Amino acid sequence: MRQAGFTLIEVIVAFVVLQVAIAGALGTLARATELLRRAEQIEAAITVSQGVLDSLLWSDSIDVDGRRSFRNIEVEWSISGPSVVVTGVVPTGEPIRLSGWRRR
Repeated sequence: MRQAGFTLIEVIVAFVVLQVAIAGALGTLARATELLRRAEQIEAAITVSQGVLDSLLWSDSIDVDGRRSFRNIEVEWSISGPSVVVTGVVPTGEPIRLSGWRRR
């Protein structure tokens, strides 16, 4: 006559399978969090760079190259005639380049 329940081996195998599944889920969650943080940094660099570019495009008095830091984003700009190039660099070192033409 067989007793109801699980054997010790079945319980150990179930725990091992559960641990593998949890480890995989935690690895995926960690990677997703890293990608989200990177995307937020890139979005912030784009926003800051776009703001600098807009102010340079609509300003008549700024005709020099420059550099400024906004929070943890380094922004550089160069002006060559009507052409304006703004580069924002996020902490990971990825450059975000935006360009436009000034109205004269």
